[in-house]
Amino acid sequence: MATLARLGALRPTRCRSSLVCLKRAYTTNVYTELCQRGLVSACTHPIQLERAVSQKTTVYAGFDPSGASLHVGHMLPLVTLKHFQRYGHRVIALVGGGTGLIGDPSGRSTERNALAADVVRHNVGQLDNFLKALFSGPDTKASVLVLNNEEWLGKLRAVDLIVDIGRHFRVKNMLAKDSVKGRMTGVGISFCEFSYQLLQAYDFYHLHKHWDCRIQVGGSDQWGNIVTGLDLIHRAAGRVGVSHEEEELGRDGDDACAFGITVPLLTNDAGEKIGKSSGNATVWLDSQLTSHFAFYQYFLNMSDTEALRFLPMLTFMPLPEVHALAEQHTARPEARLAQRALAREVTNMVRGSDGLAAAERATQALFQGNIRDLPVSQLRAVFSEVPHYANTRAALLTHPLTEVLKFSKLLPSKQEARRLISSGGVAVNGERVTDPEYVLTEHDLLEGQLCVVTVGKKRKLVVQVM
Repeated sequence: MATLARLGALRPTRCRSSLVCLKRAYTTNVYTELCQRGLVSACTHPIQLERAVSQKTTVYAGFDPSGASLHVGHMLPLVTLKHFQRYGHRVIALVGGGTGLIGDPSGRSTERNALAADVVRHNVGQLDNFLKALFSGPDTKASVLVLNNEEWLGKLRAVDLIVDIGRHFRVKNMLAKDSVKGRMTGVGISFCEFSYQLLQAYDFYHLHKHWDCRIQVGGSDQWGNIVTGLDLIHRAAGRVGVSHEEEELGRDGDDACAFGITVPLLTNDAGEKIGKSSGNATVWLDSQLTSHFAFYQYFLNMSDTEALRFLPMLTFMPLPEVHALAEQHTARPEARLAQRALAREVTNMVRGSDGLAAAERATQALFQGNIRDLPVSQLRAVFSEVPHYANTRAALLTHPLTEVLKFSKLLPSKQEARRLISSGGVAVNGERVTDPEYVLTEHDLLEGQLCVVTVGKKRKLVVQVM
């Protein structure tokens, strides 16, 4: 196996299969399918990797508990793990209860804010529940293990780490990592974050030793950390004398000890990384943080190019069906077939059939005016980002609607409100109002709590009792 110096200098090996070969049939090899779907950005030793996954093996990906939920930026590693699971491979979802106290410096220009130990423990518990639910279901063909690396990192003595693990690392190579090199100017990088790559490498080594885990999956920004873990595994096994080129030709025996796969980073049309640390609005996978409706709408509102790009990557639709749908979408883009399929498939995978049904009901109610069909709890989630106006019940049921529209600042004046109402441009709960003297009634207050006022085609106001 190549040394760390050799591995660190490697250019990632691109998948040999076409990244978006949608016309090919649904394959029986998980590696080939991942390549066809555009889920492989780079990998180590592709010839041997393809041979290795022809038999059942174990694969893992790590998830940082920096929040109580994962977000859409984590979707590609999650989907990749589910593909392995669907092919019958054992999957390990590793939550970083230990490394989460440090923080991954990859892709960061500044030090992460340290999280308190109790916050990390809470986040680990939330992620544990979510991951177990995500990887369960009738379509699963293999088990999933959700592990917490605090279980072994918390027991690792500093002396053992330095003597048994640290001896395999060279500071020169650690400094050459992109996650470190970019931080060497200005205030620099703390030893805490500098040591992150060592502990992530130890995770891979530990899982390989105790769970026979042979493949690590991560984002493309994790290439350096994955390669470091591979080198530690091979050094600990005494396999340090074979060059990468010889391994590519299969001259080191039947196969390599372990492999690394990186998936592309999920980006929008502008090339901006989608994720909570990238500056974009966060869409959480947990329904307590992002409603079913908002989650569904996020994918439904994607551009044509984004929807067509993500459809093979984020769904399990057979590739011939994806290709056929892409042709139909291109012929009738106004029907938004790709966006509808993407929103439906991803919401069903992450939120389940009940979450999908709730999102579709809310979408239908919103755009067809059937607001009374939804419970107030769901209405609050659907309209959480539109303007709200609150007043006492007595005030709402005695003041004309024109005053409500003015005082809420949705319209600039009562005169403008009267004009729009008289012309049929205002609706309460989807029902048009034409009387400029109209006053809200108890019937308008759904469940006695609120109503939704629509002005024109797009402007909405939630009027609620204080």
